Amino acid sequence: MYLDDLYFRIVYSKNGKSILTSEYLQSINDLKYFELYKFWQDTKVLKLKLEDTIHYKLLLDKVFWKNNYIEYIKNSNQQDHSLDKFMSLYENFDQEKLKENKITIFKKFGSYYVLDGNHRLAIMRNKLNVKFLKSEYYSII
Repeated sequence: MYLDDLYFRIVYSKNGKSILTSEYLQSINDLKYFELYKFWQDTKVLKLKLEDTIHYKLLLDKVFWKNNYIEYIKNSNQQDHSLDKFMSLYENFDQEKLKENKITIFKKFGSYYVLDGNHRLAIMRNKLNVKFLKSEYYSII
């Protein structure tokens, strides 16, 4: 599967509170909203290509995007993520580990979306220049 064929979901707002900085929102090339699920009634999600995700932008310029990434993680209440964990994953990334810890993808509305794997795919594109994701590295649910 080509990485360019994937869409990434980024939480935009939750319970009426904006999650993303205006600086980051202005940097997005093709801003689209993801169709909401019933259980996401109070959550708005953006549908983005990899190059527009905060994960990928951070890897392109760690100084400029650092605070935007930290704010996103804090505001979206992703307690299992942090800047330090992301940088450690980047430094120690082993593509072969994806055979055991696969990227999770789902198909909805005729498109493929990443459910779990935004950080790993950003690393693969940035560090390894991967354009095609081998089937052994992902599962479709």
